[in-house]
Order: sequence, then C-alpha cells, then structure tokens
Amino acid sequence: DYDMLTISTFIPLPGTSIWNNPEAYNCEILTRDFQKYNKDFWIMKNCKRIKREYEPLIHNKFLTIEQMVDNVRRMEAYVLETGKYNNG
Repeated sequence: DYDMLTISTFIPLPGTSIWNNPEAYNCEILTRDFQKYNKDFWIMKNCKRIKREYEPLIHNKFLTIEQMVDNVRRMEAYVLETGKYNNG
C-alpha cells in the first residue's frame, strides 16, 4: 500500500552532459529558462497558488510533443483517480 503519488518530469540540470549535448540523448531542450522547470506545475499568482498547464520543456525525439502532453495528462488522471495525488 502507498499513501501518496507524485508525478514529476525529467529535468536536465545546467552543466550536465544532457544539458550541454541534448542531441546525444535524442532530445531537444525547448527552453533554457530554468525558472520554467517547476516539476509540480504550481505557480503563485496574486498571492494564490494555482496550477499551470503542463508545457514540454524538453522534446524526446521518439515522441511528438502532442504525445508527450497526452502522456502527462493520462498519468495525472490516473493518480487523481487513486485519491492519493500529492498536490504539493
């Protein structure tokens, strides 16, 4: 049994091999604005915590961007159904 589920996405860290040479890993870094790499997709707006839409920041060249977004939505729906989603 488990108490909580958390979803996260891969985040390449600046200075690592994949950050410096993403093509060697069959991926493309779509933005190097590291502030967008919020693994929980929560942001503060007008002093309120709100959930933002998932936006791919890395493109795995084996999947389309649409497939990547769909995968994240399906995983999130699954953990929400369990009632044990970690809302951060």
